[in-house]
Order: sequence, then structure tokens, then C-alpha cells
Amino acid sequence: MWLLDTQTLKLQEIVDPSTVNYAILSHTWEHDEVSFQDISDLDSARKKAGFSKIAKTCEIARQRSIPYAWVETCCIDKSSSAELSEAINSMFQWYNLSVVCFVYLSDFTFDVPFFSFTTYTVEEKALNSSRWFTRGWTLQELIAPSSVTFYNTRWKALATKDELAEKLERITSIPHAVLESRQLLRTVPVAVKMSWAAHRKTKRIEDQAYSLLGIFDINMPMLYGEGSRAFRRLQEEIARETNDLSLFAWQAKERLPNGSFMPSRKQEFRGILSRSPEEFVDGPKLHRNTNDEDVCDFSLANKGVRIDTTFRKGKNGIYVMNLGLSDSETGADVCISLVRTADGFVRSHPWTLFCDIDDSFPKNQAFTAYVRKDVDFYEEMWIKRRLYRSFHINITLPPSLEVDFINPHPRQFWDDFFSTFIRPNPSESFGASIDIGIKGVDGGPDVRYPMRITLAWSKLTNRAHAVIHSTEHPIEDESQGQKFKTPGRRMVLGRLRDEIPSFKKDDSFGKPTTSIEDRVKSMSEHTRSHSEKVYFVDEESNEQLQDSEAKLARVTTFEISLETSSDFLFTEYYILVTGQVRVMDLATVLGTDQFRNLLALGVKD
Repeated sequence: MWLLDTQTLKLQEIVDPSTVNYAILSHTWEHDEVSFQDISDLDSARKKAGFSKIAKTCEIARQRSIPYAWVETCCIDKSSSAELSEAINSMFQWYNLSVVCFVYLSDFTFDVPFFSFTTYTVEEKALNSSRWFTRGWTLQELIAPSSVTFYNTRWKALATKDELAEKLERITSIPHAVLESRQLLRTVPVAVKMSWAAHRKTKRIEDQAYSLLGIFDINMPMLYGEGSRAFRRLQEEIARETNDLSLFAWQAKERLPNGSFMPSRKQEFRGILSRSPEEFVDGPKLHRNTNDEDVCDFSLANKGVRIDTTFRKGKNGIYVMNLGLSDSETGADVCISLVRTADGFVRSHPWTLFCDIDDSFPKNQAFTAYVRKDVDFYEEMWIKRRLYRSFHINITLPPSLEVDFINPHPRQFWDDFFSTFIRPNPSESFGASIDIGIKGVDGGPDVRYPMRITLAWSKLTNRAHAVIHSTEHPIEDESQGQKFKTPGRRMVLGRLRDEIPSFKKDDSFGKPTTSIEDRVKSMSEHTRSHSEKVYFVDEESNEQLQDSEAKLARVTTFEISLETSSDFLFTEYYILVTGQVRVMDLATVLGTDQFRNLLALGVKD
């Protein structure tokens, strides 16, 4: 660290700044500042406009018997990238180690001491509008030092930070307790600390991130030229150090000409990380919930941010993630909306932190979600295309039946939470299948019904298809690692035929498009196999009718229908599966034309 000798104004290199007393200057840059190279020649340096600040800093320090002073313009060799990086990473600590920080308000002309101001006076308005409170770097320069004295444009002392704590809180939104004790920084949510920088500006976009390193106790290399990626790197470093979910409590904003913000709806889908401190502008309204039951763990991964937590169901295929915060004004829980894509999750409706939850569905079990860090405009268009022509499965059963398991293929495109196949490429042909096991419950039939739903979309015909069949061979419950075949005497109408292509364990990323198109074409051409209903006829015990020669049959019917939902942007397909159980006289059942045909075809177990 380079320090100025307050007597000679010569630079001295100090290895350990904690061993010496020094004053430090906080100011806003003006034209013609004195650089590290300039200060070596005092005669030339005195000719620069910025020298007066250096001279006055050293003069006041001498009056306080402080032997050294640090002024950022001339005490950092900015020609050395290594020294610049070290200085930026150490600056918060340097301000904290100083004996006193002099804040020079070059645009504040009043001589009235700050603590004598009353609210809404001309003096207070002038203080509020001072450039010093709008610059990014001065945020840490206000918080880090334990002792701060403010000076006006004529270097008249006005007040100390402690005397101004409440006024400074109104101006900066920083709680006066934090201003009085920086140790409390660690107790403040990430989103709230980010909000302190929301209205501040820096000359270079990278400095939006670099000026916050000390606030978050983070170290990272300086890469000028990386642009907004610097702020993403800062968030990544924060994610490595804390498990604070408020890191994700930002809202897409755009700044208006008057300096205020409004929600930005330019992108419907974003990543989970913010692009600017401005998006945390509402942070002061957020408070941690002390009784929050949601357990969440997150970490960085190659695929994005890995999150292990529980989710709630929102509307229109939205996953709702509770951030463990509430809005102090409304009391509403703070949540973000996530949407699943073929490549993981993205944030949806990033302009809001409030979500409509479907209370008819309980929380799902905890699972792992990978959420993209960022999504640009081009990627958003691709995501929207992938959600296009997705297949949603809805199974409605009577109380006597329930779904035992669902095995989708290809699994990587299946969303368990919303029972949806998400297309990897909506412009190419697609095929998938679902093996389902349905069983009787609550006094219903003590049997299982194995079936397969096959669905497809053809690029050549621009049509979707969905059929349902009983599986002839045992099908596997992959979740339990078991195979079963329904026992007992049974007739089945709607057995799976060879003409129906298999998409089991298929991976359309590894298969030529023609292979899938051929199978879809085969499925559409064999109309004899277009089964929309499956009948299971099981012989019932007849204990209640022992004196009767009548035989009873339990007829269980499953029906599939395909509905299309379209607007001017998207088309989605809804596969509706319904079930029905009836007990009938076997002779009546066999007397129908349908079951005569069934017996004629020999489809009896």
C-alpha cells in the first residue's frame, strides 16, 4: 500500500497498513486529477486542479497528528494491472483500517452543520442531491471506516457519520445500525445490500461489481473489458460463500429518464442471476421469514445453479420457489417462478417476486433443479420454441382406481411435476411413450392394468397423434425395479400391436430425424392400430349370487383423447386419459358386437 507522508507529500510503501495511522479521502473524481506518476514531481502536480484535495487532506491530517494519508487518485499505480487489482480487492479493508475518513462534497456549498438540518430544508435537499451519494465507489467508503467526517466545498467540517446516521439512512437506505457498526453487514440479506447500490452509477460497467467486493467480503480478479459479466461473477462468488436465497430476489427493471424504475417485460425468460444492482432496487422492503419451513441448498454447477429444494405448483406449468422472505409492506411471501425446459430450468416472469400458487396441490418432494445463470434474447427465443408443441398428460380416474406408476420415454424430456413432455426441437418430428400402471384402491378391483400411451408429432403432416394400448407382455415399474402381469382370467380389447413404434429408451439427440419420422409415419398409416379405448374384462367372483347361474364381469375402460390449444404464438397438446369401472353380467358383455369381435380376434388371455 502506498501512503503519502503528510509532512512532505512524498509516497512511501507500507507493507502492513495496520501498523501505521493514516487518514483517507473519499471524494468524487473531477477533471485534471493527480495520478501516481504525477505525484513524484510535486512542482508539476501542484499545477493540476486535483492537487488541492491532496494538499488539504494532508493538512487536516497533520492538524490531527496523523502521519500518513491515502488518496486514491495518486496512491495507486493504475499502469500496473496487478497493483490495481490488489488495490480494488483491498480497498474496503484500507478504508476500515484508517484512523479517519474525510468525505469531501465538492458540490455542497452550505456551511450549516448537517445535524442542525430539519427535514425537507433546502440544505437537506442539497445534501440528498450531492454527487457523492450517487457514485458506486463511495458506498463502501461510507460503510467501511469507523470514523467519517464530512466537509463542504470550502473544506468546512459539517458533521460526522455518527451524528448523521439517521439522515444518512434516509438518503442511502442503509440502516443506521450498520453505519454505526459495519460488523452487522453479515446479518443483512444479500438483496438488501445490493439495493444500496441500485441508484448509484460508475464510469465503467465492470465497476458496478468491483465496487461491491468489500460489501460482500469477496475477492476476485479484475478483468476490465468483460462488461456486465463482472456482475455475474460477483454473484457467483457470493453464491460460493453464502446460502442466502435473497441473492435471487431481484426483479427485471428499466430506468426511466427521471431516475426511477419500472418493471421490464422485455424478456419473459431469464436466468436466475441478475444483470445489475438496479434490479435489487426493492431490496429494502424484504425481510427474512423466521418461521420458514422450506429447506433449500444451492451451489454452482456447469449446468447453472444447482438448487435442492421443494417447489409449489403455480399456474400454466410454473414451478414456484419460495425464497424465505416476505414483503414488509404487504406481508406477502417472496417467490420466483421457474419453467422447465429440455435443458433445465429458467426463470419466468422475472419482473415480479410474487406468484399465484395452486393450493390444491401440496408441496412436492425435494428434488434437484439446475437453473440457467443467464438467458439472452436469442436463447429466450429458442426456449419459447422448445415449449412450443409440448404434450401435457392428464389422467382422471374414479375413486376406485389410482395411478401406480408412470414410466416416460425418453425420460430426459419429461417433466414429472406437470406430467409434460417438453420438445427438444419443435421443428422436428417427435415421438414418446408412457408406460403406466393403474391399480384398484379403496375397495376397488384388486388387479392392475398395464398400458402404454404412445404420442407423436409429424413434421411432414404437421399433425399430432396419441393412442393407448394394453401391453401384451409384462411391463416394468422402473421406480420399483419390478415386473408384473395381471393375473386371473381376462379379455382385453386394445392390445399393443407391432405396428405401433417403440420410443422406449429413445434419445432424439442421438437418432437421425428420419428414424423418428419413419416411426411416426408408421404409426399414422396403420389406422387399425389407432386405439383410443382399452377394455379389460375380468371375471368376477359370484359369492352373492350362489343360487344364480349368472356370471359377472368387471369391465374397466380407459379412453384417450387429444386436444389442441393454440394462440397466435403457441400450440400445445393435451392428452386426456379417463377411466371407468362397471360390473355387468358376463353374458350381456359378450353379447355386444364389440366383444364378439374381440373373441373372434382371439385376444383373450
